[in-house]
Order: sequence, then structure tokens, then C-alpha cells
Amino acid sequence: AASVPQRLRRWGVWVGMRPRAVAAASVGVTLVLGAALLFRPLTLLRDPVELWAQPGSRSARDKALFDAEFGPFWRTEMLVVGPGG
Repeated sequence: AASVPQRLRRWGVWVGMRPRAVAAASVGVTLVLGAALLFRPLTLLRDPVELWAQPGSRSARDKALFDAEFGPFWRTEMLVVGPGG
């Protein structure tokens, strides 16, 4: 059983001896994943609460009640990219 550094060294040597194959594989993976975006485009989430709780869930209702009674606890500004649909 080879240690992790030995395995990484072997992998590095293998990659170093085949730069064209590694570059072609990288381009191929990039094209396949890019083509997948044609079938399932990404959407932008602007409300981080959508990441934490499903709409209509108890935690979402509790947060809405808290915000209505006490005002928002904090304001977060972020942009999240996720799968569409």
C-alpha cells in the first residue's frame, strides 16, 4: 500500500508525461459540463433564505413571523448561482 505522497507523486509523473491527453481530457470535461447548461440553465438566488429553508416550511414560516414582529434580524447581500428549474 503506497502512502499518499507516493500516490500523488506517481499521479504527477503520469500527468507530466501526458500533457496533451490531460489537456484534451480537461477540454472534454469542460465542453460536456458546458453543454449540460443548455439542458438545465442556472438561476440566480438573491434571497439567502431560499438556501436555508423550503418555502412554506416551518422554519420559513417562523422566520416570516419573526421578521413581521421584530423586523429583519440582519440584511445579507449576496448572489448565489444554482441549478435552474
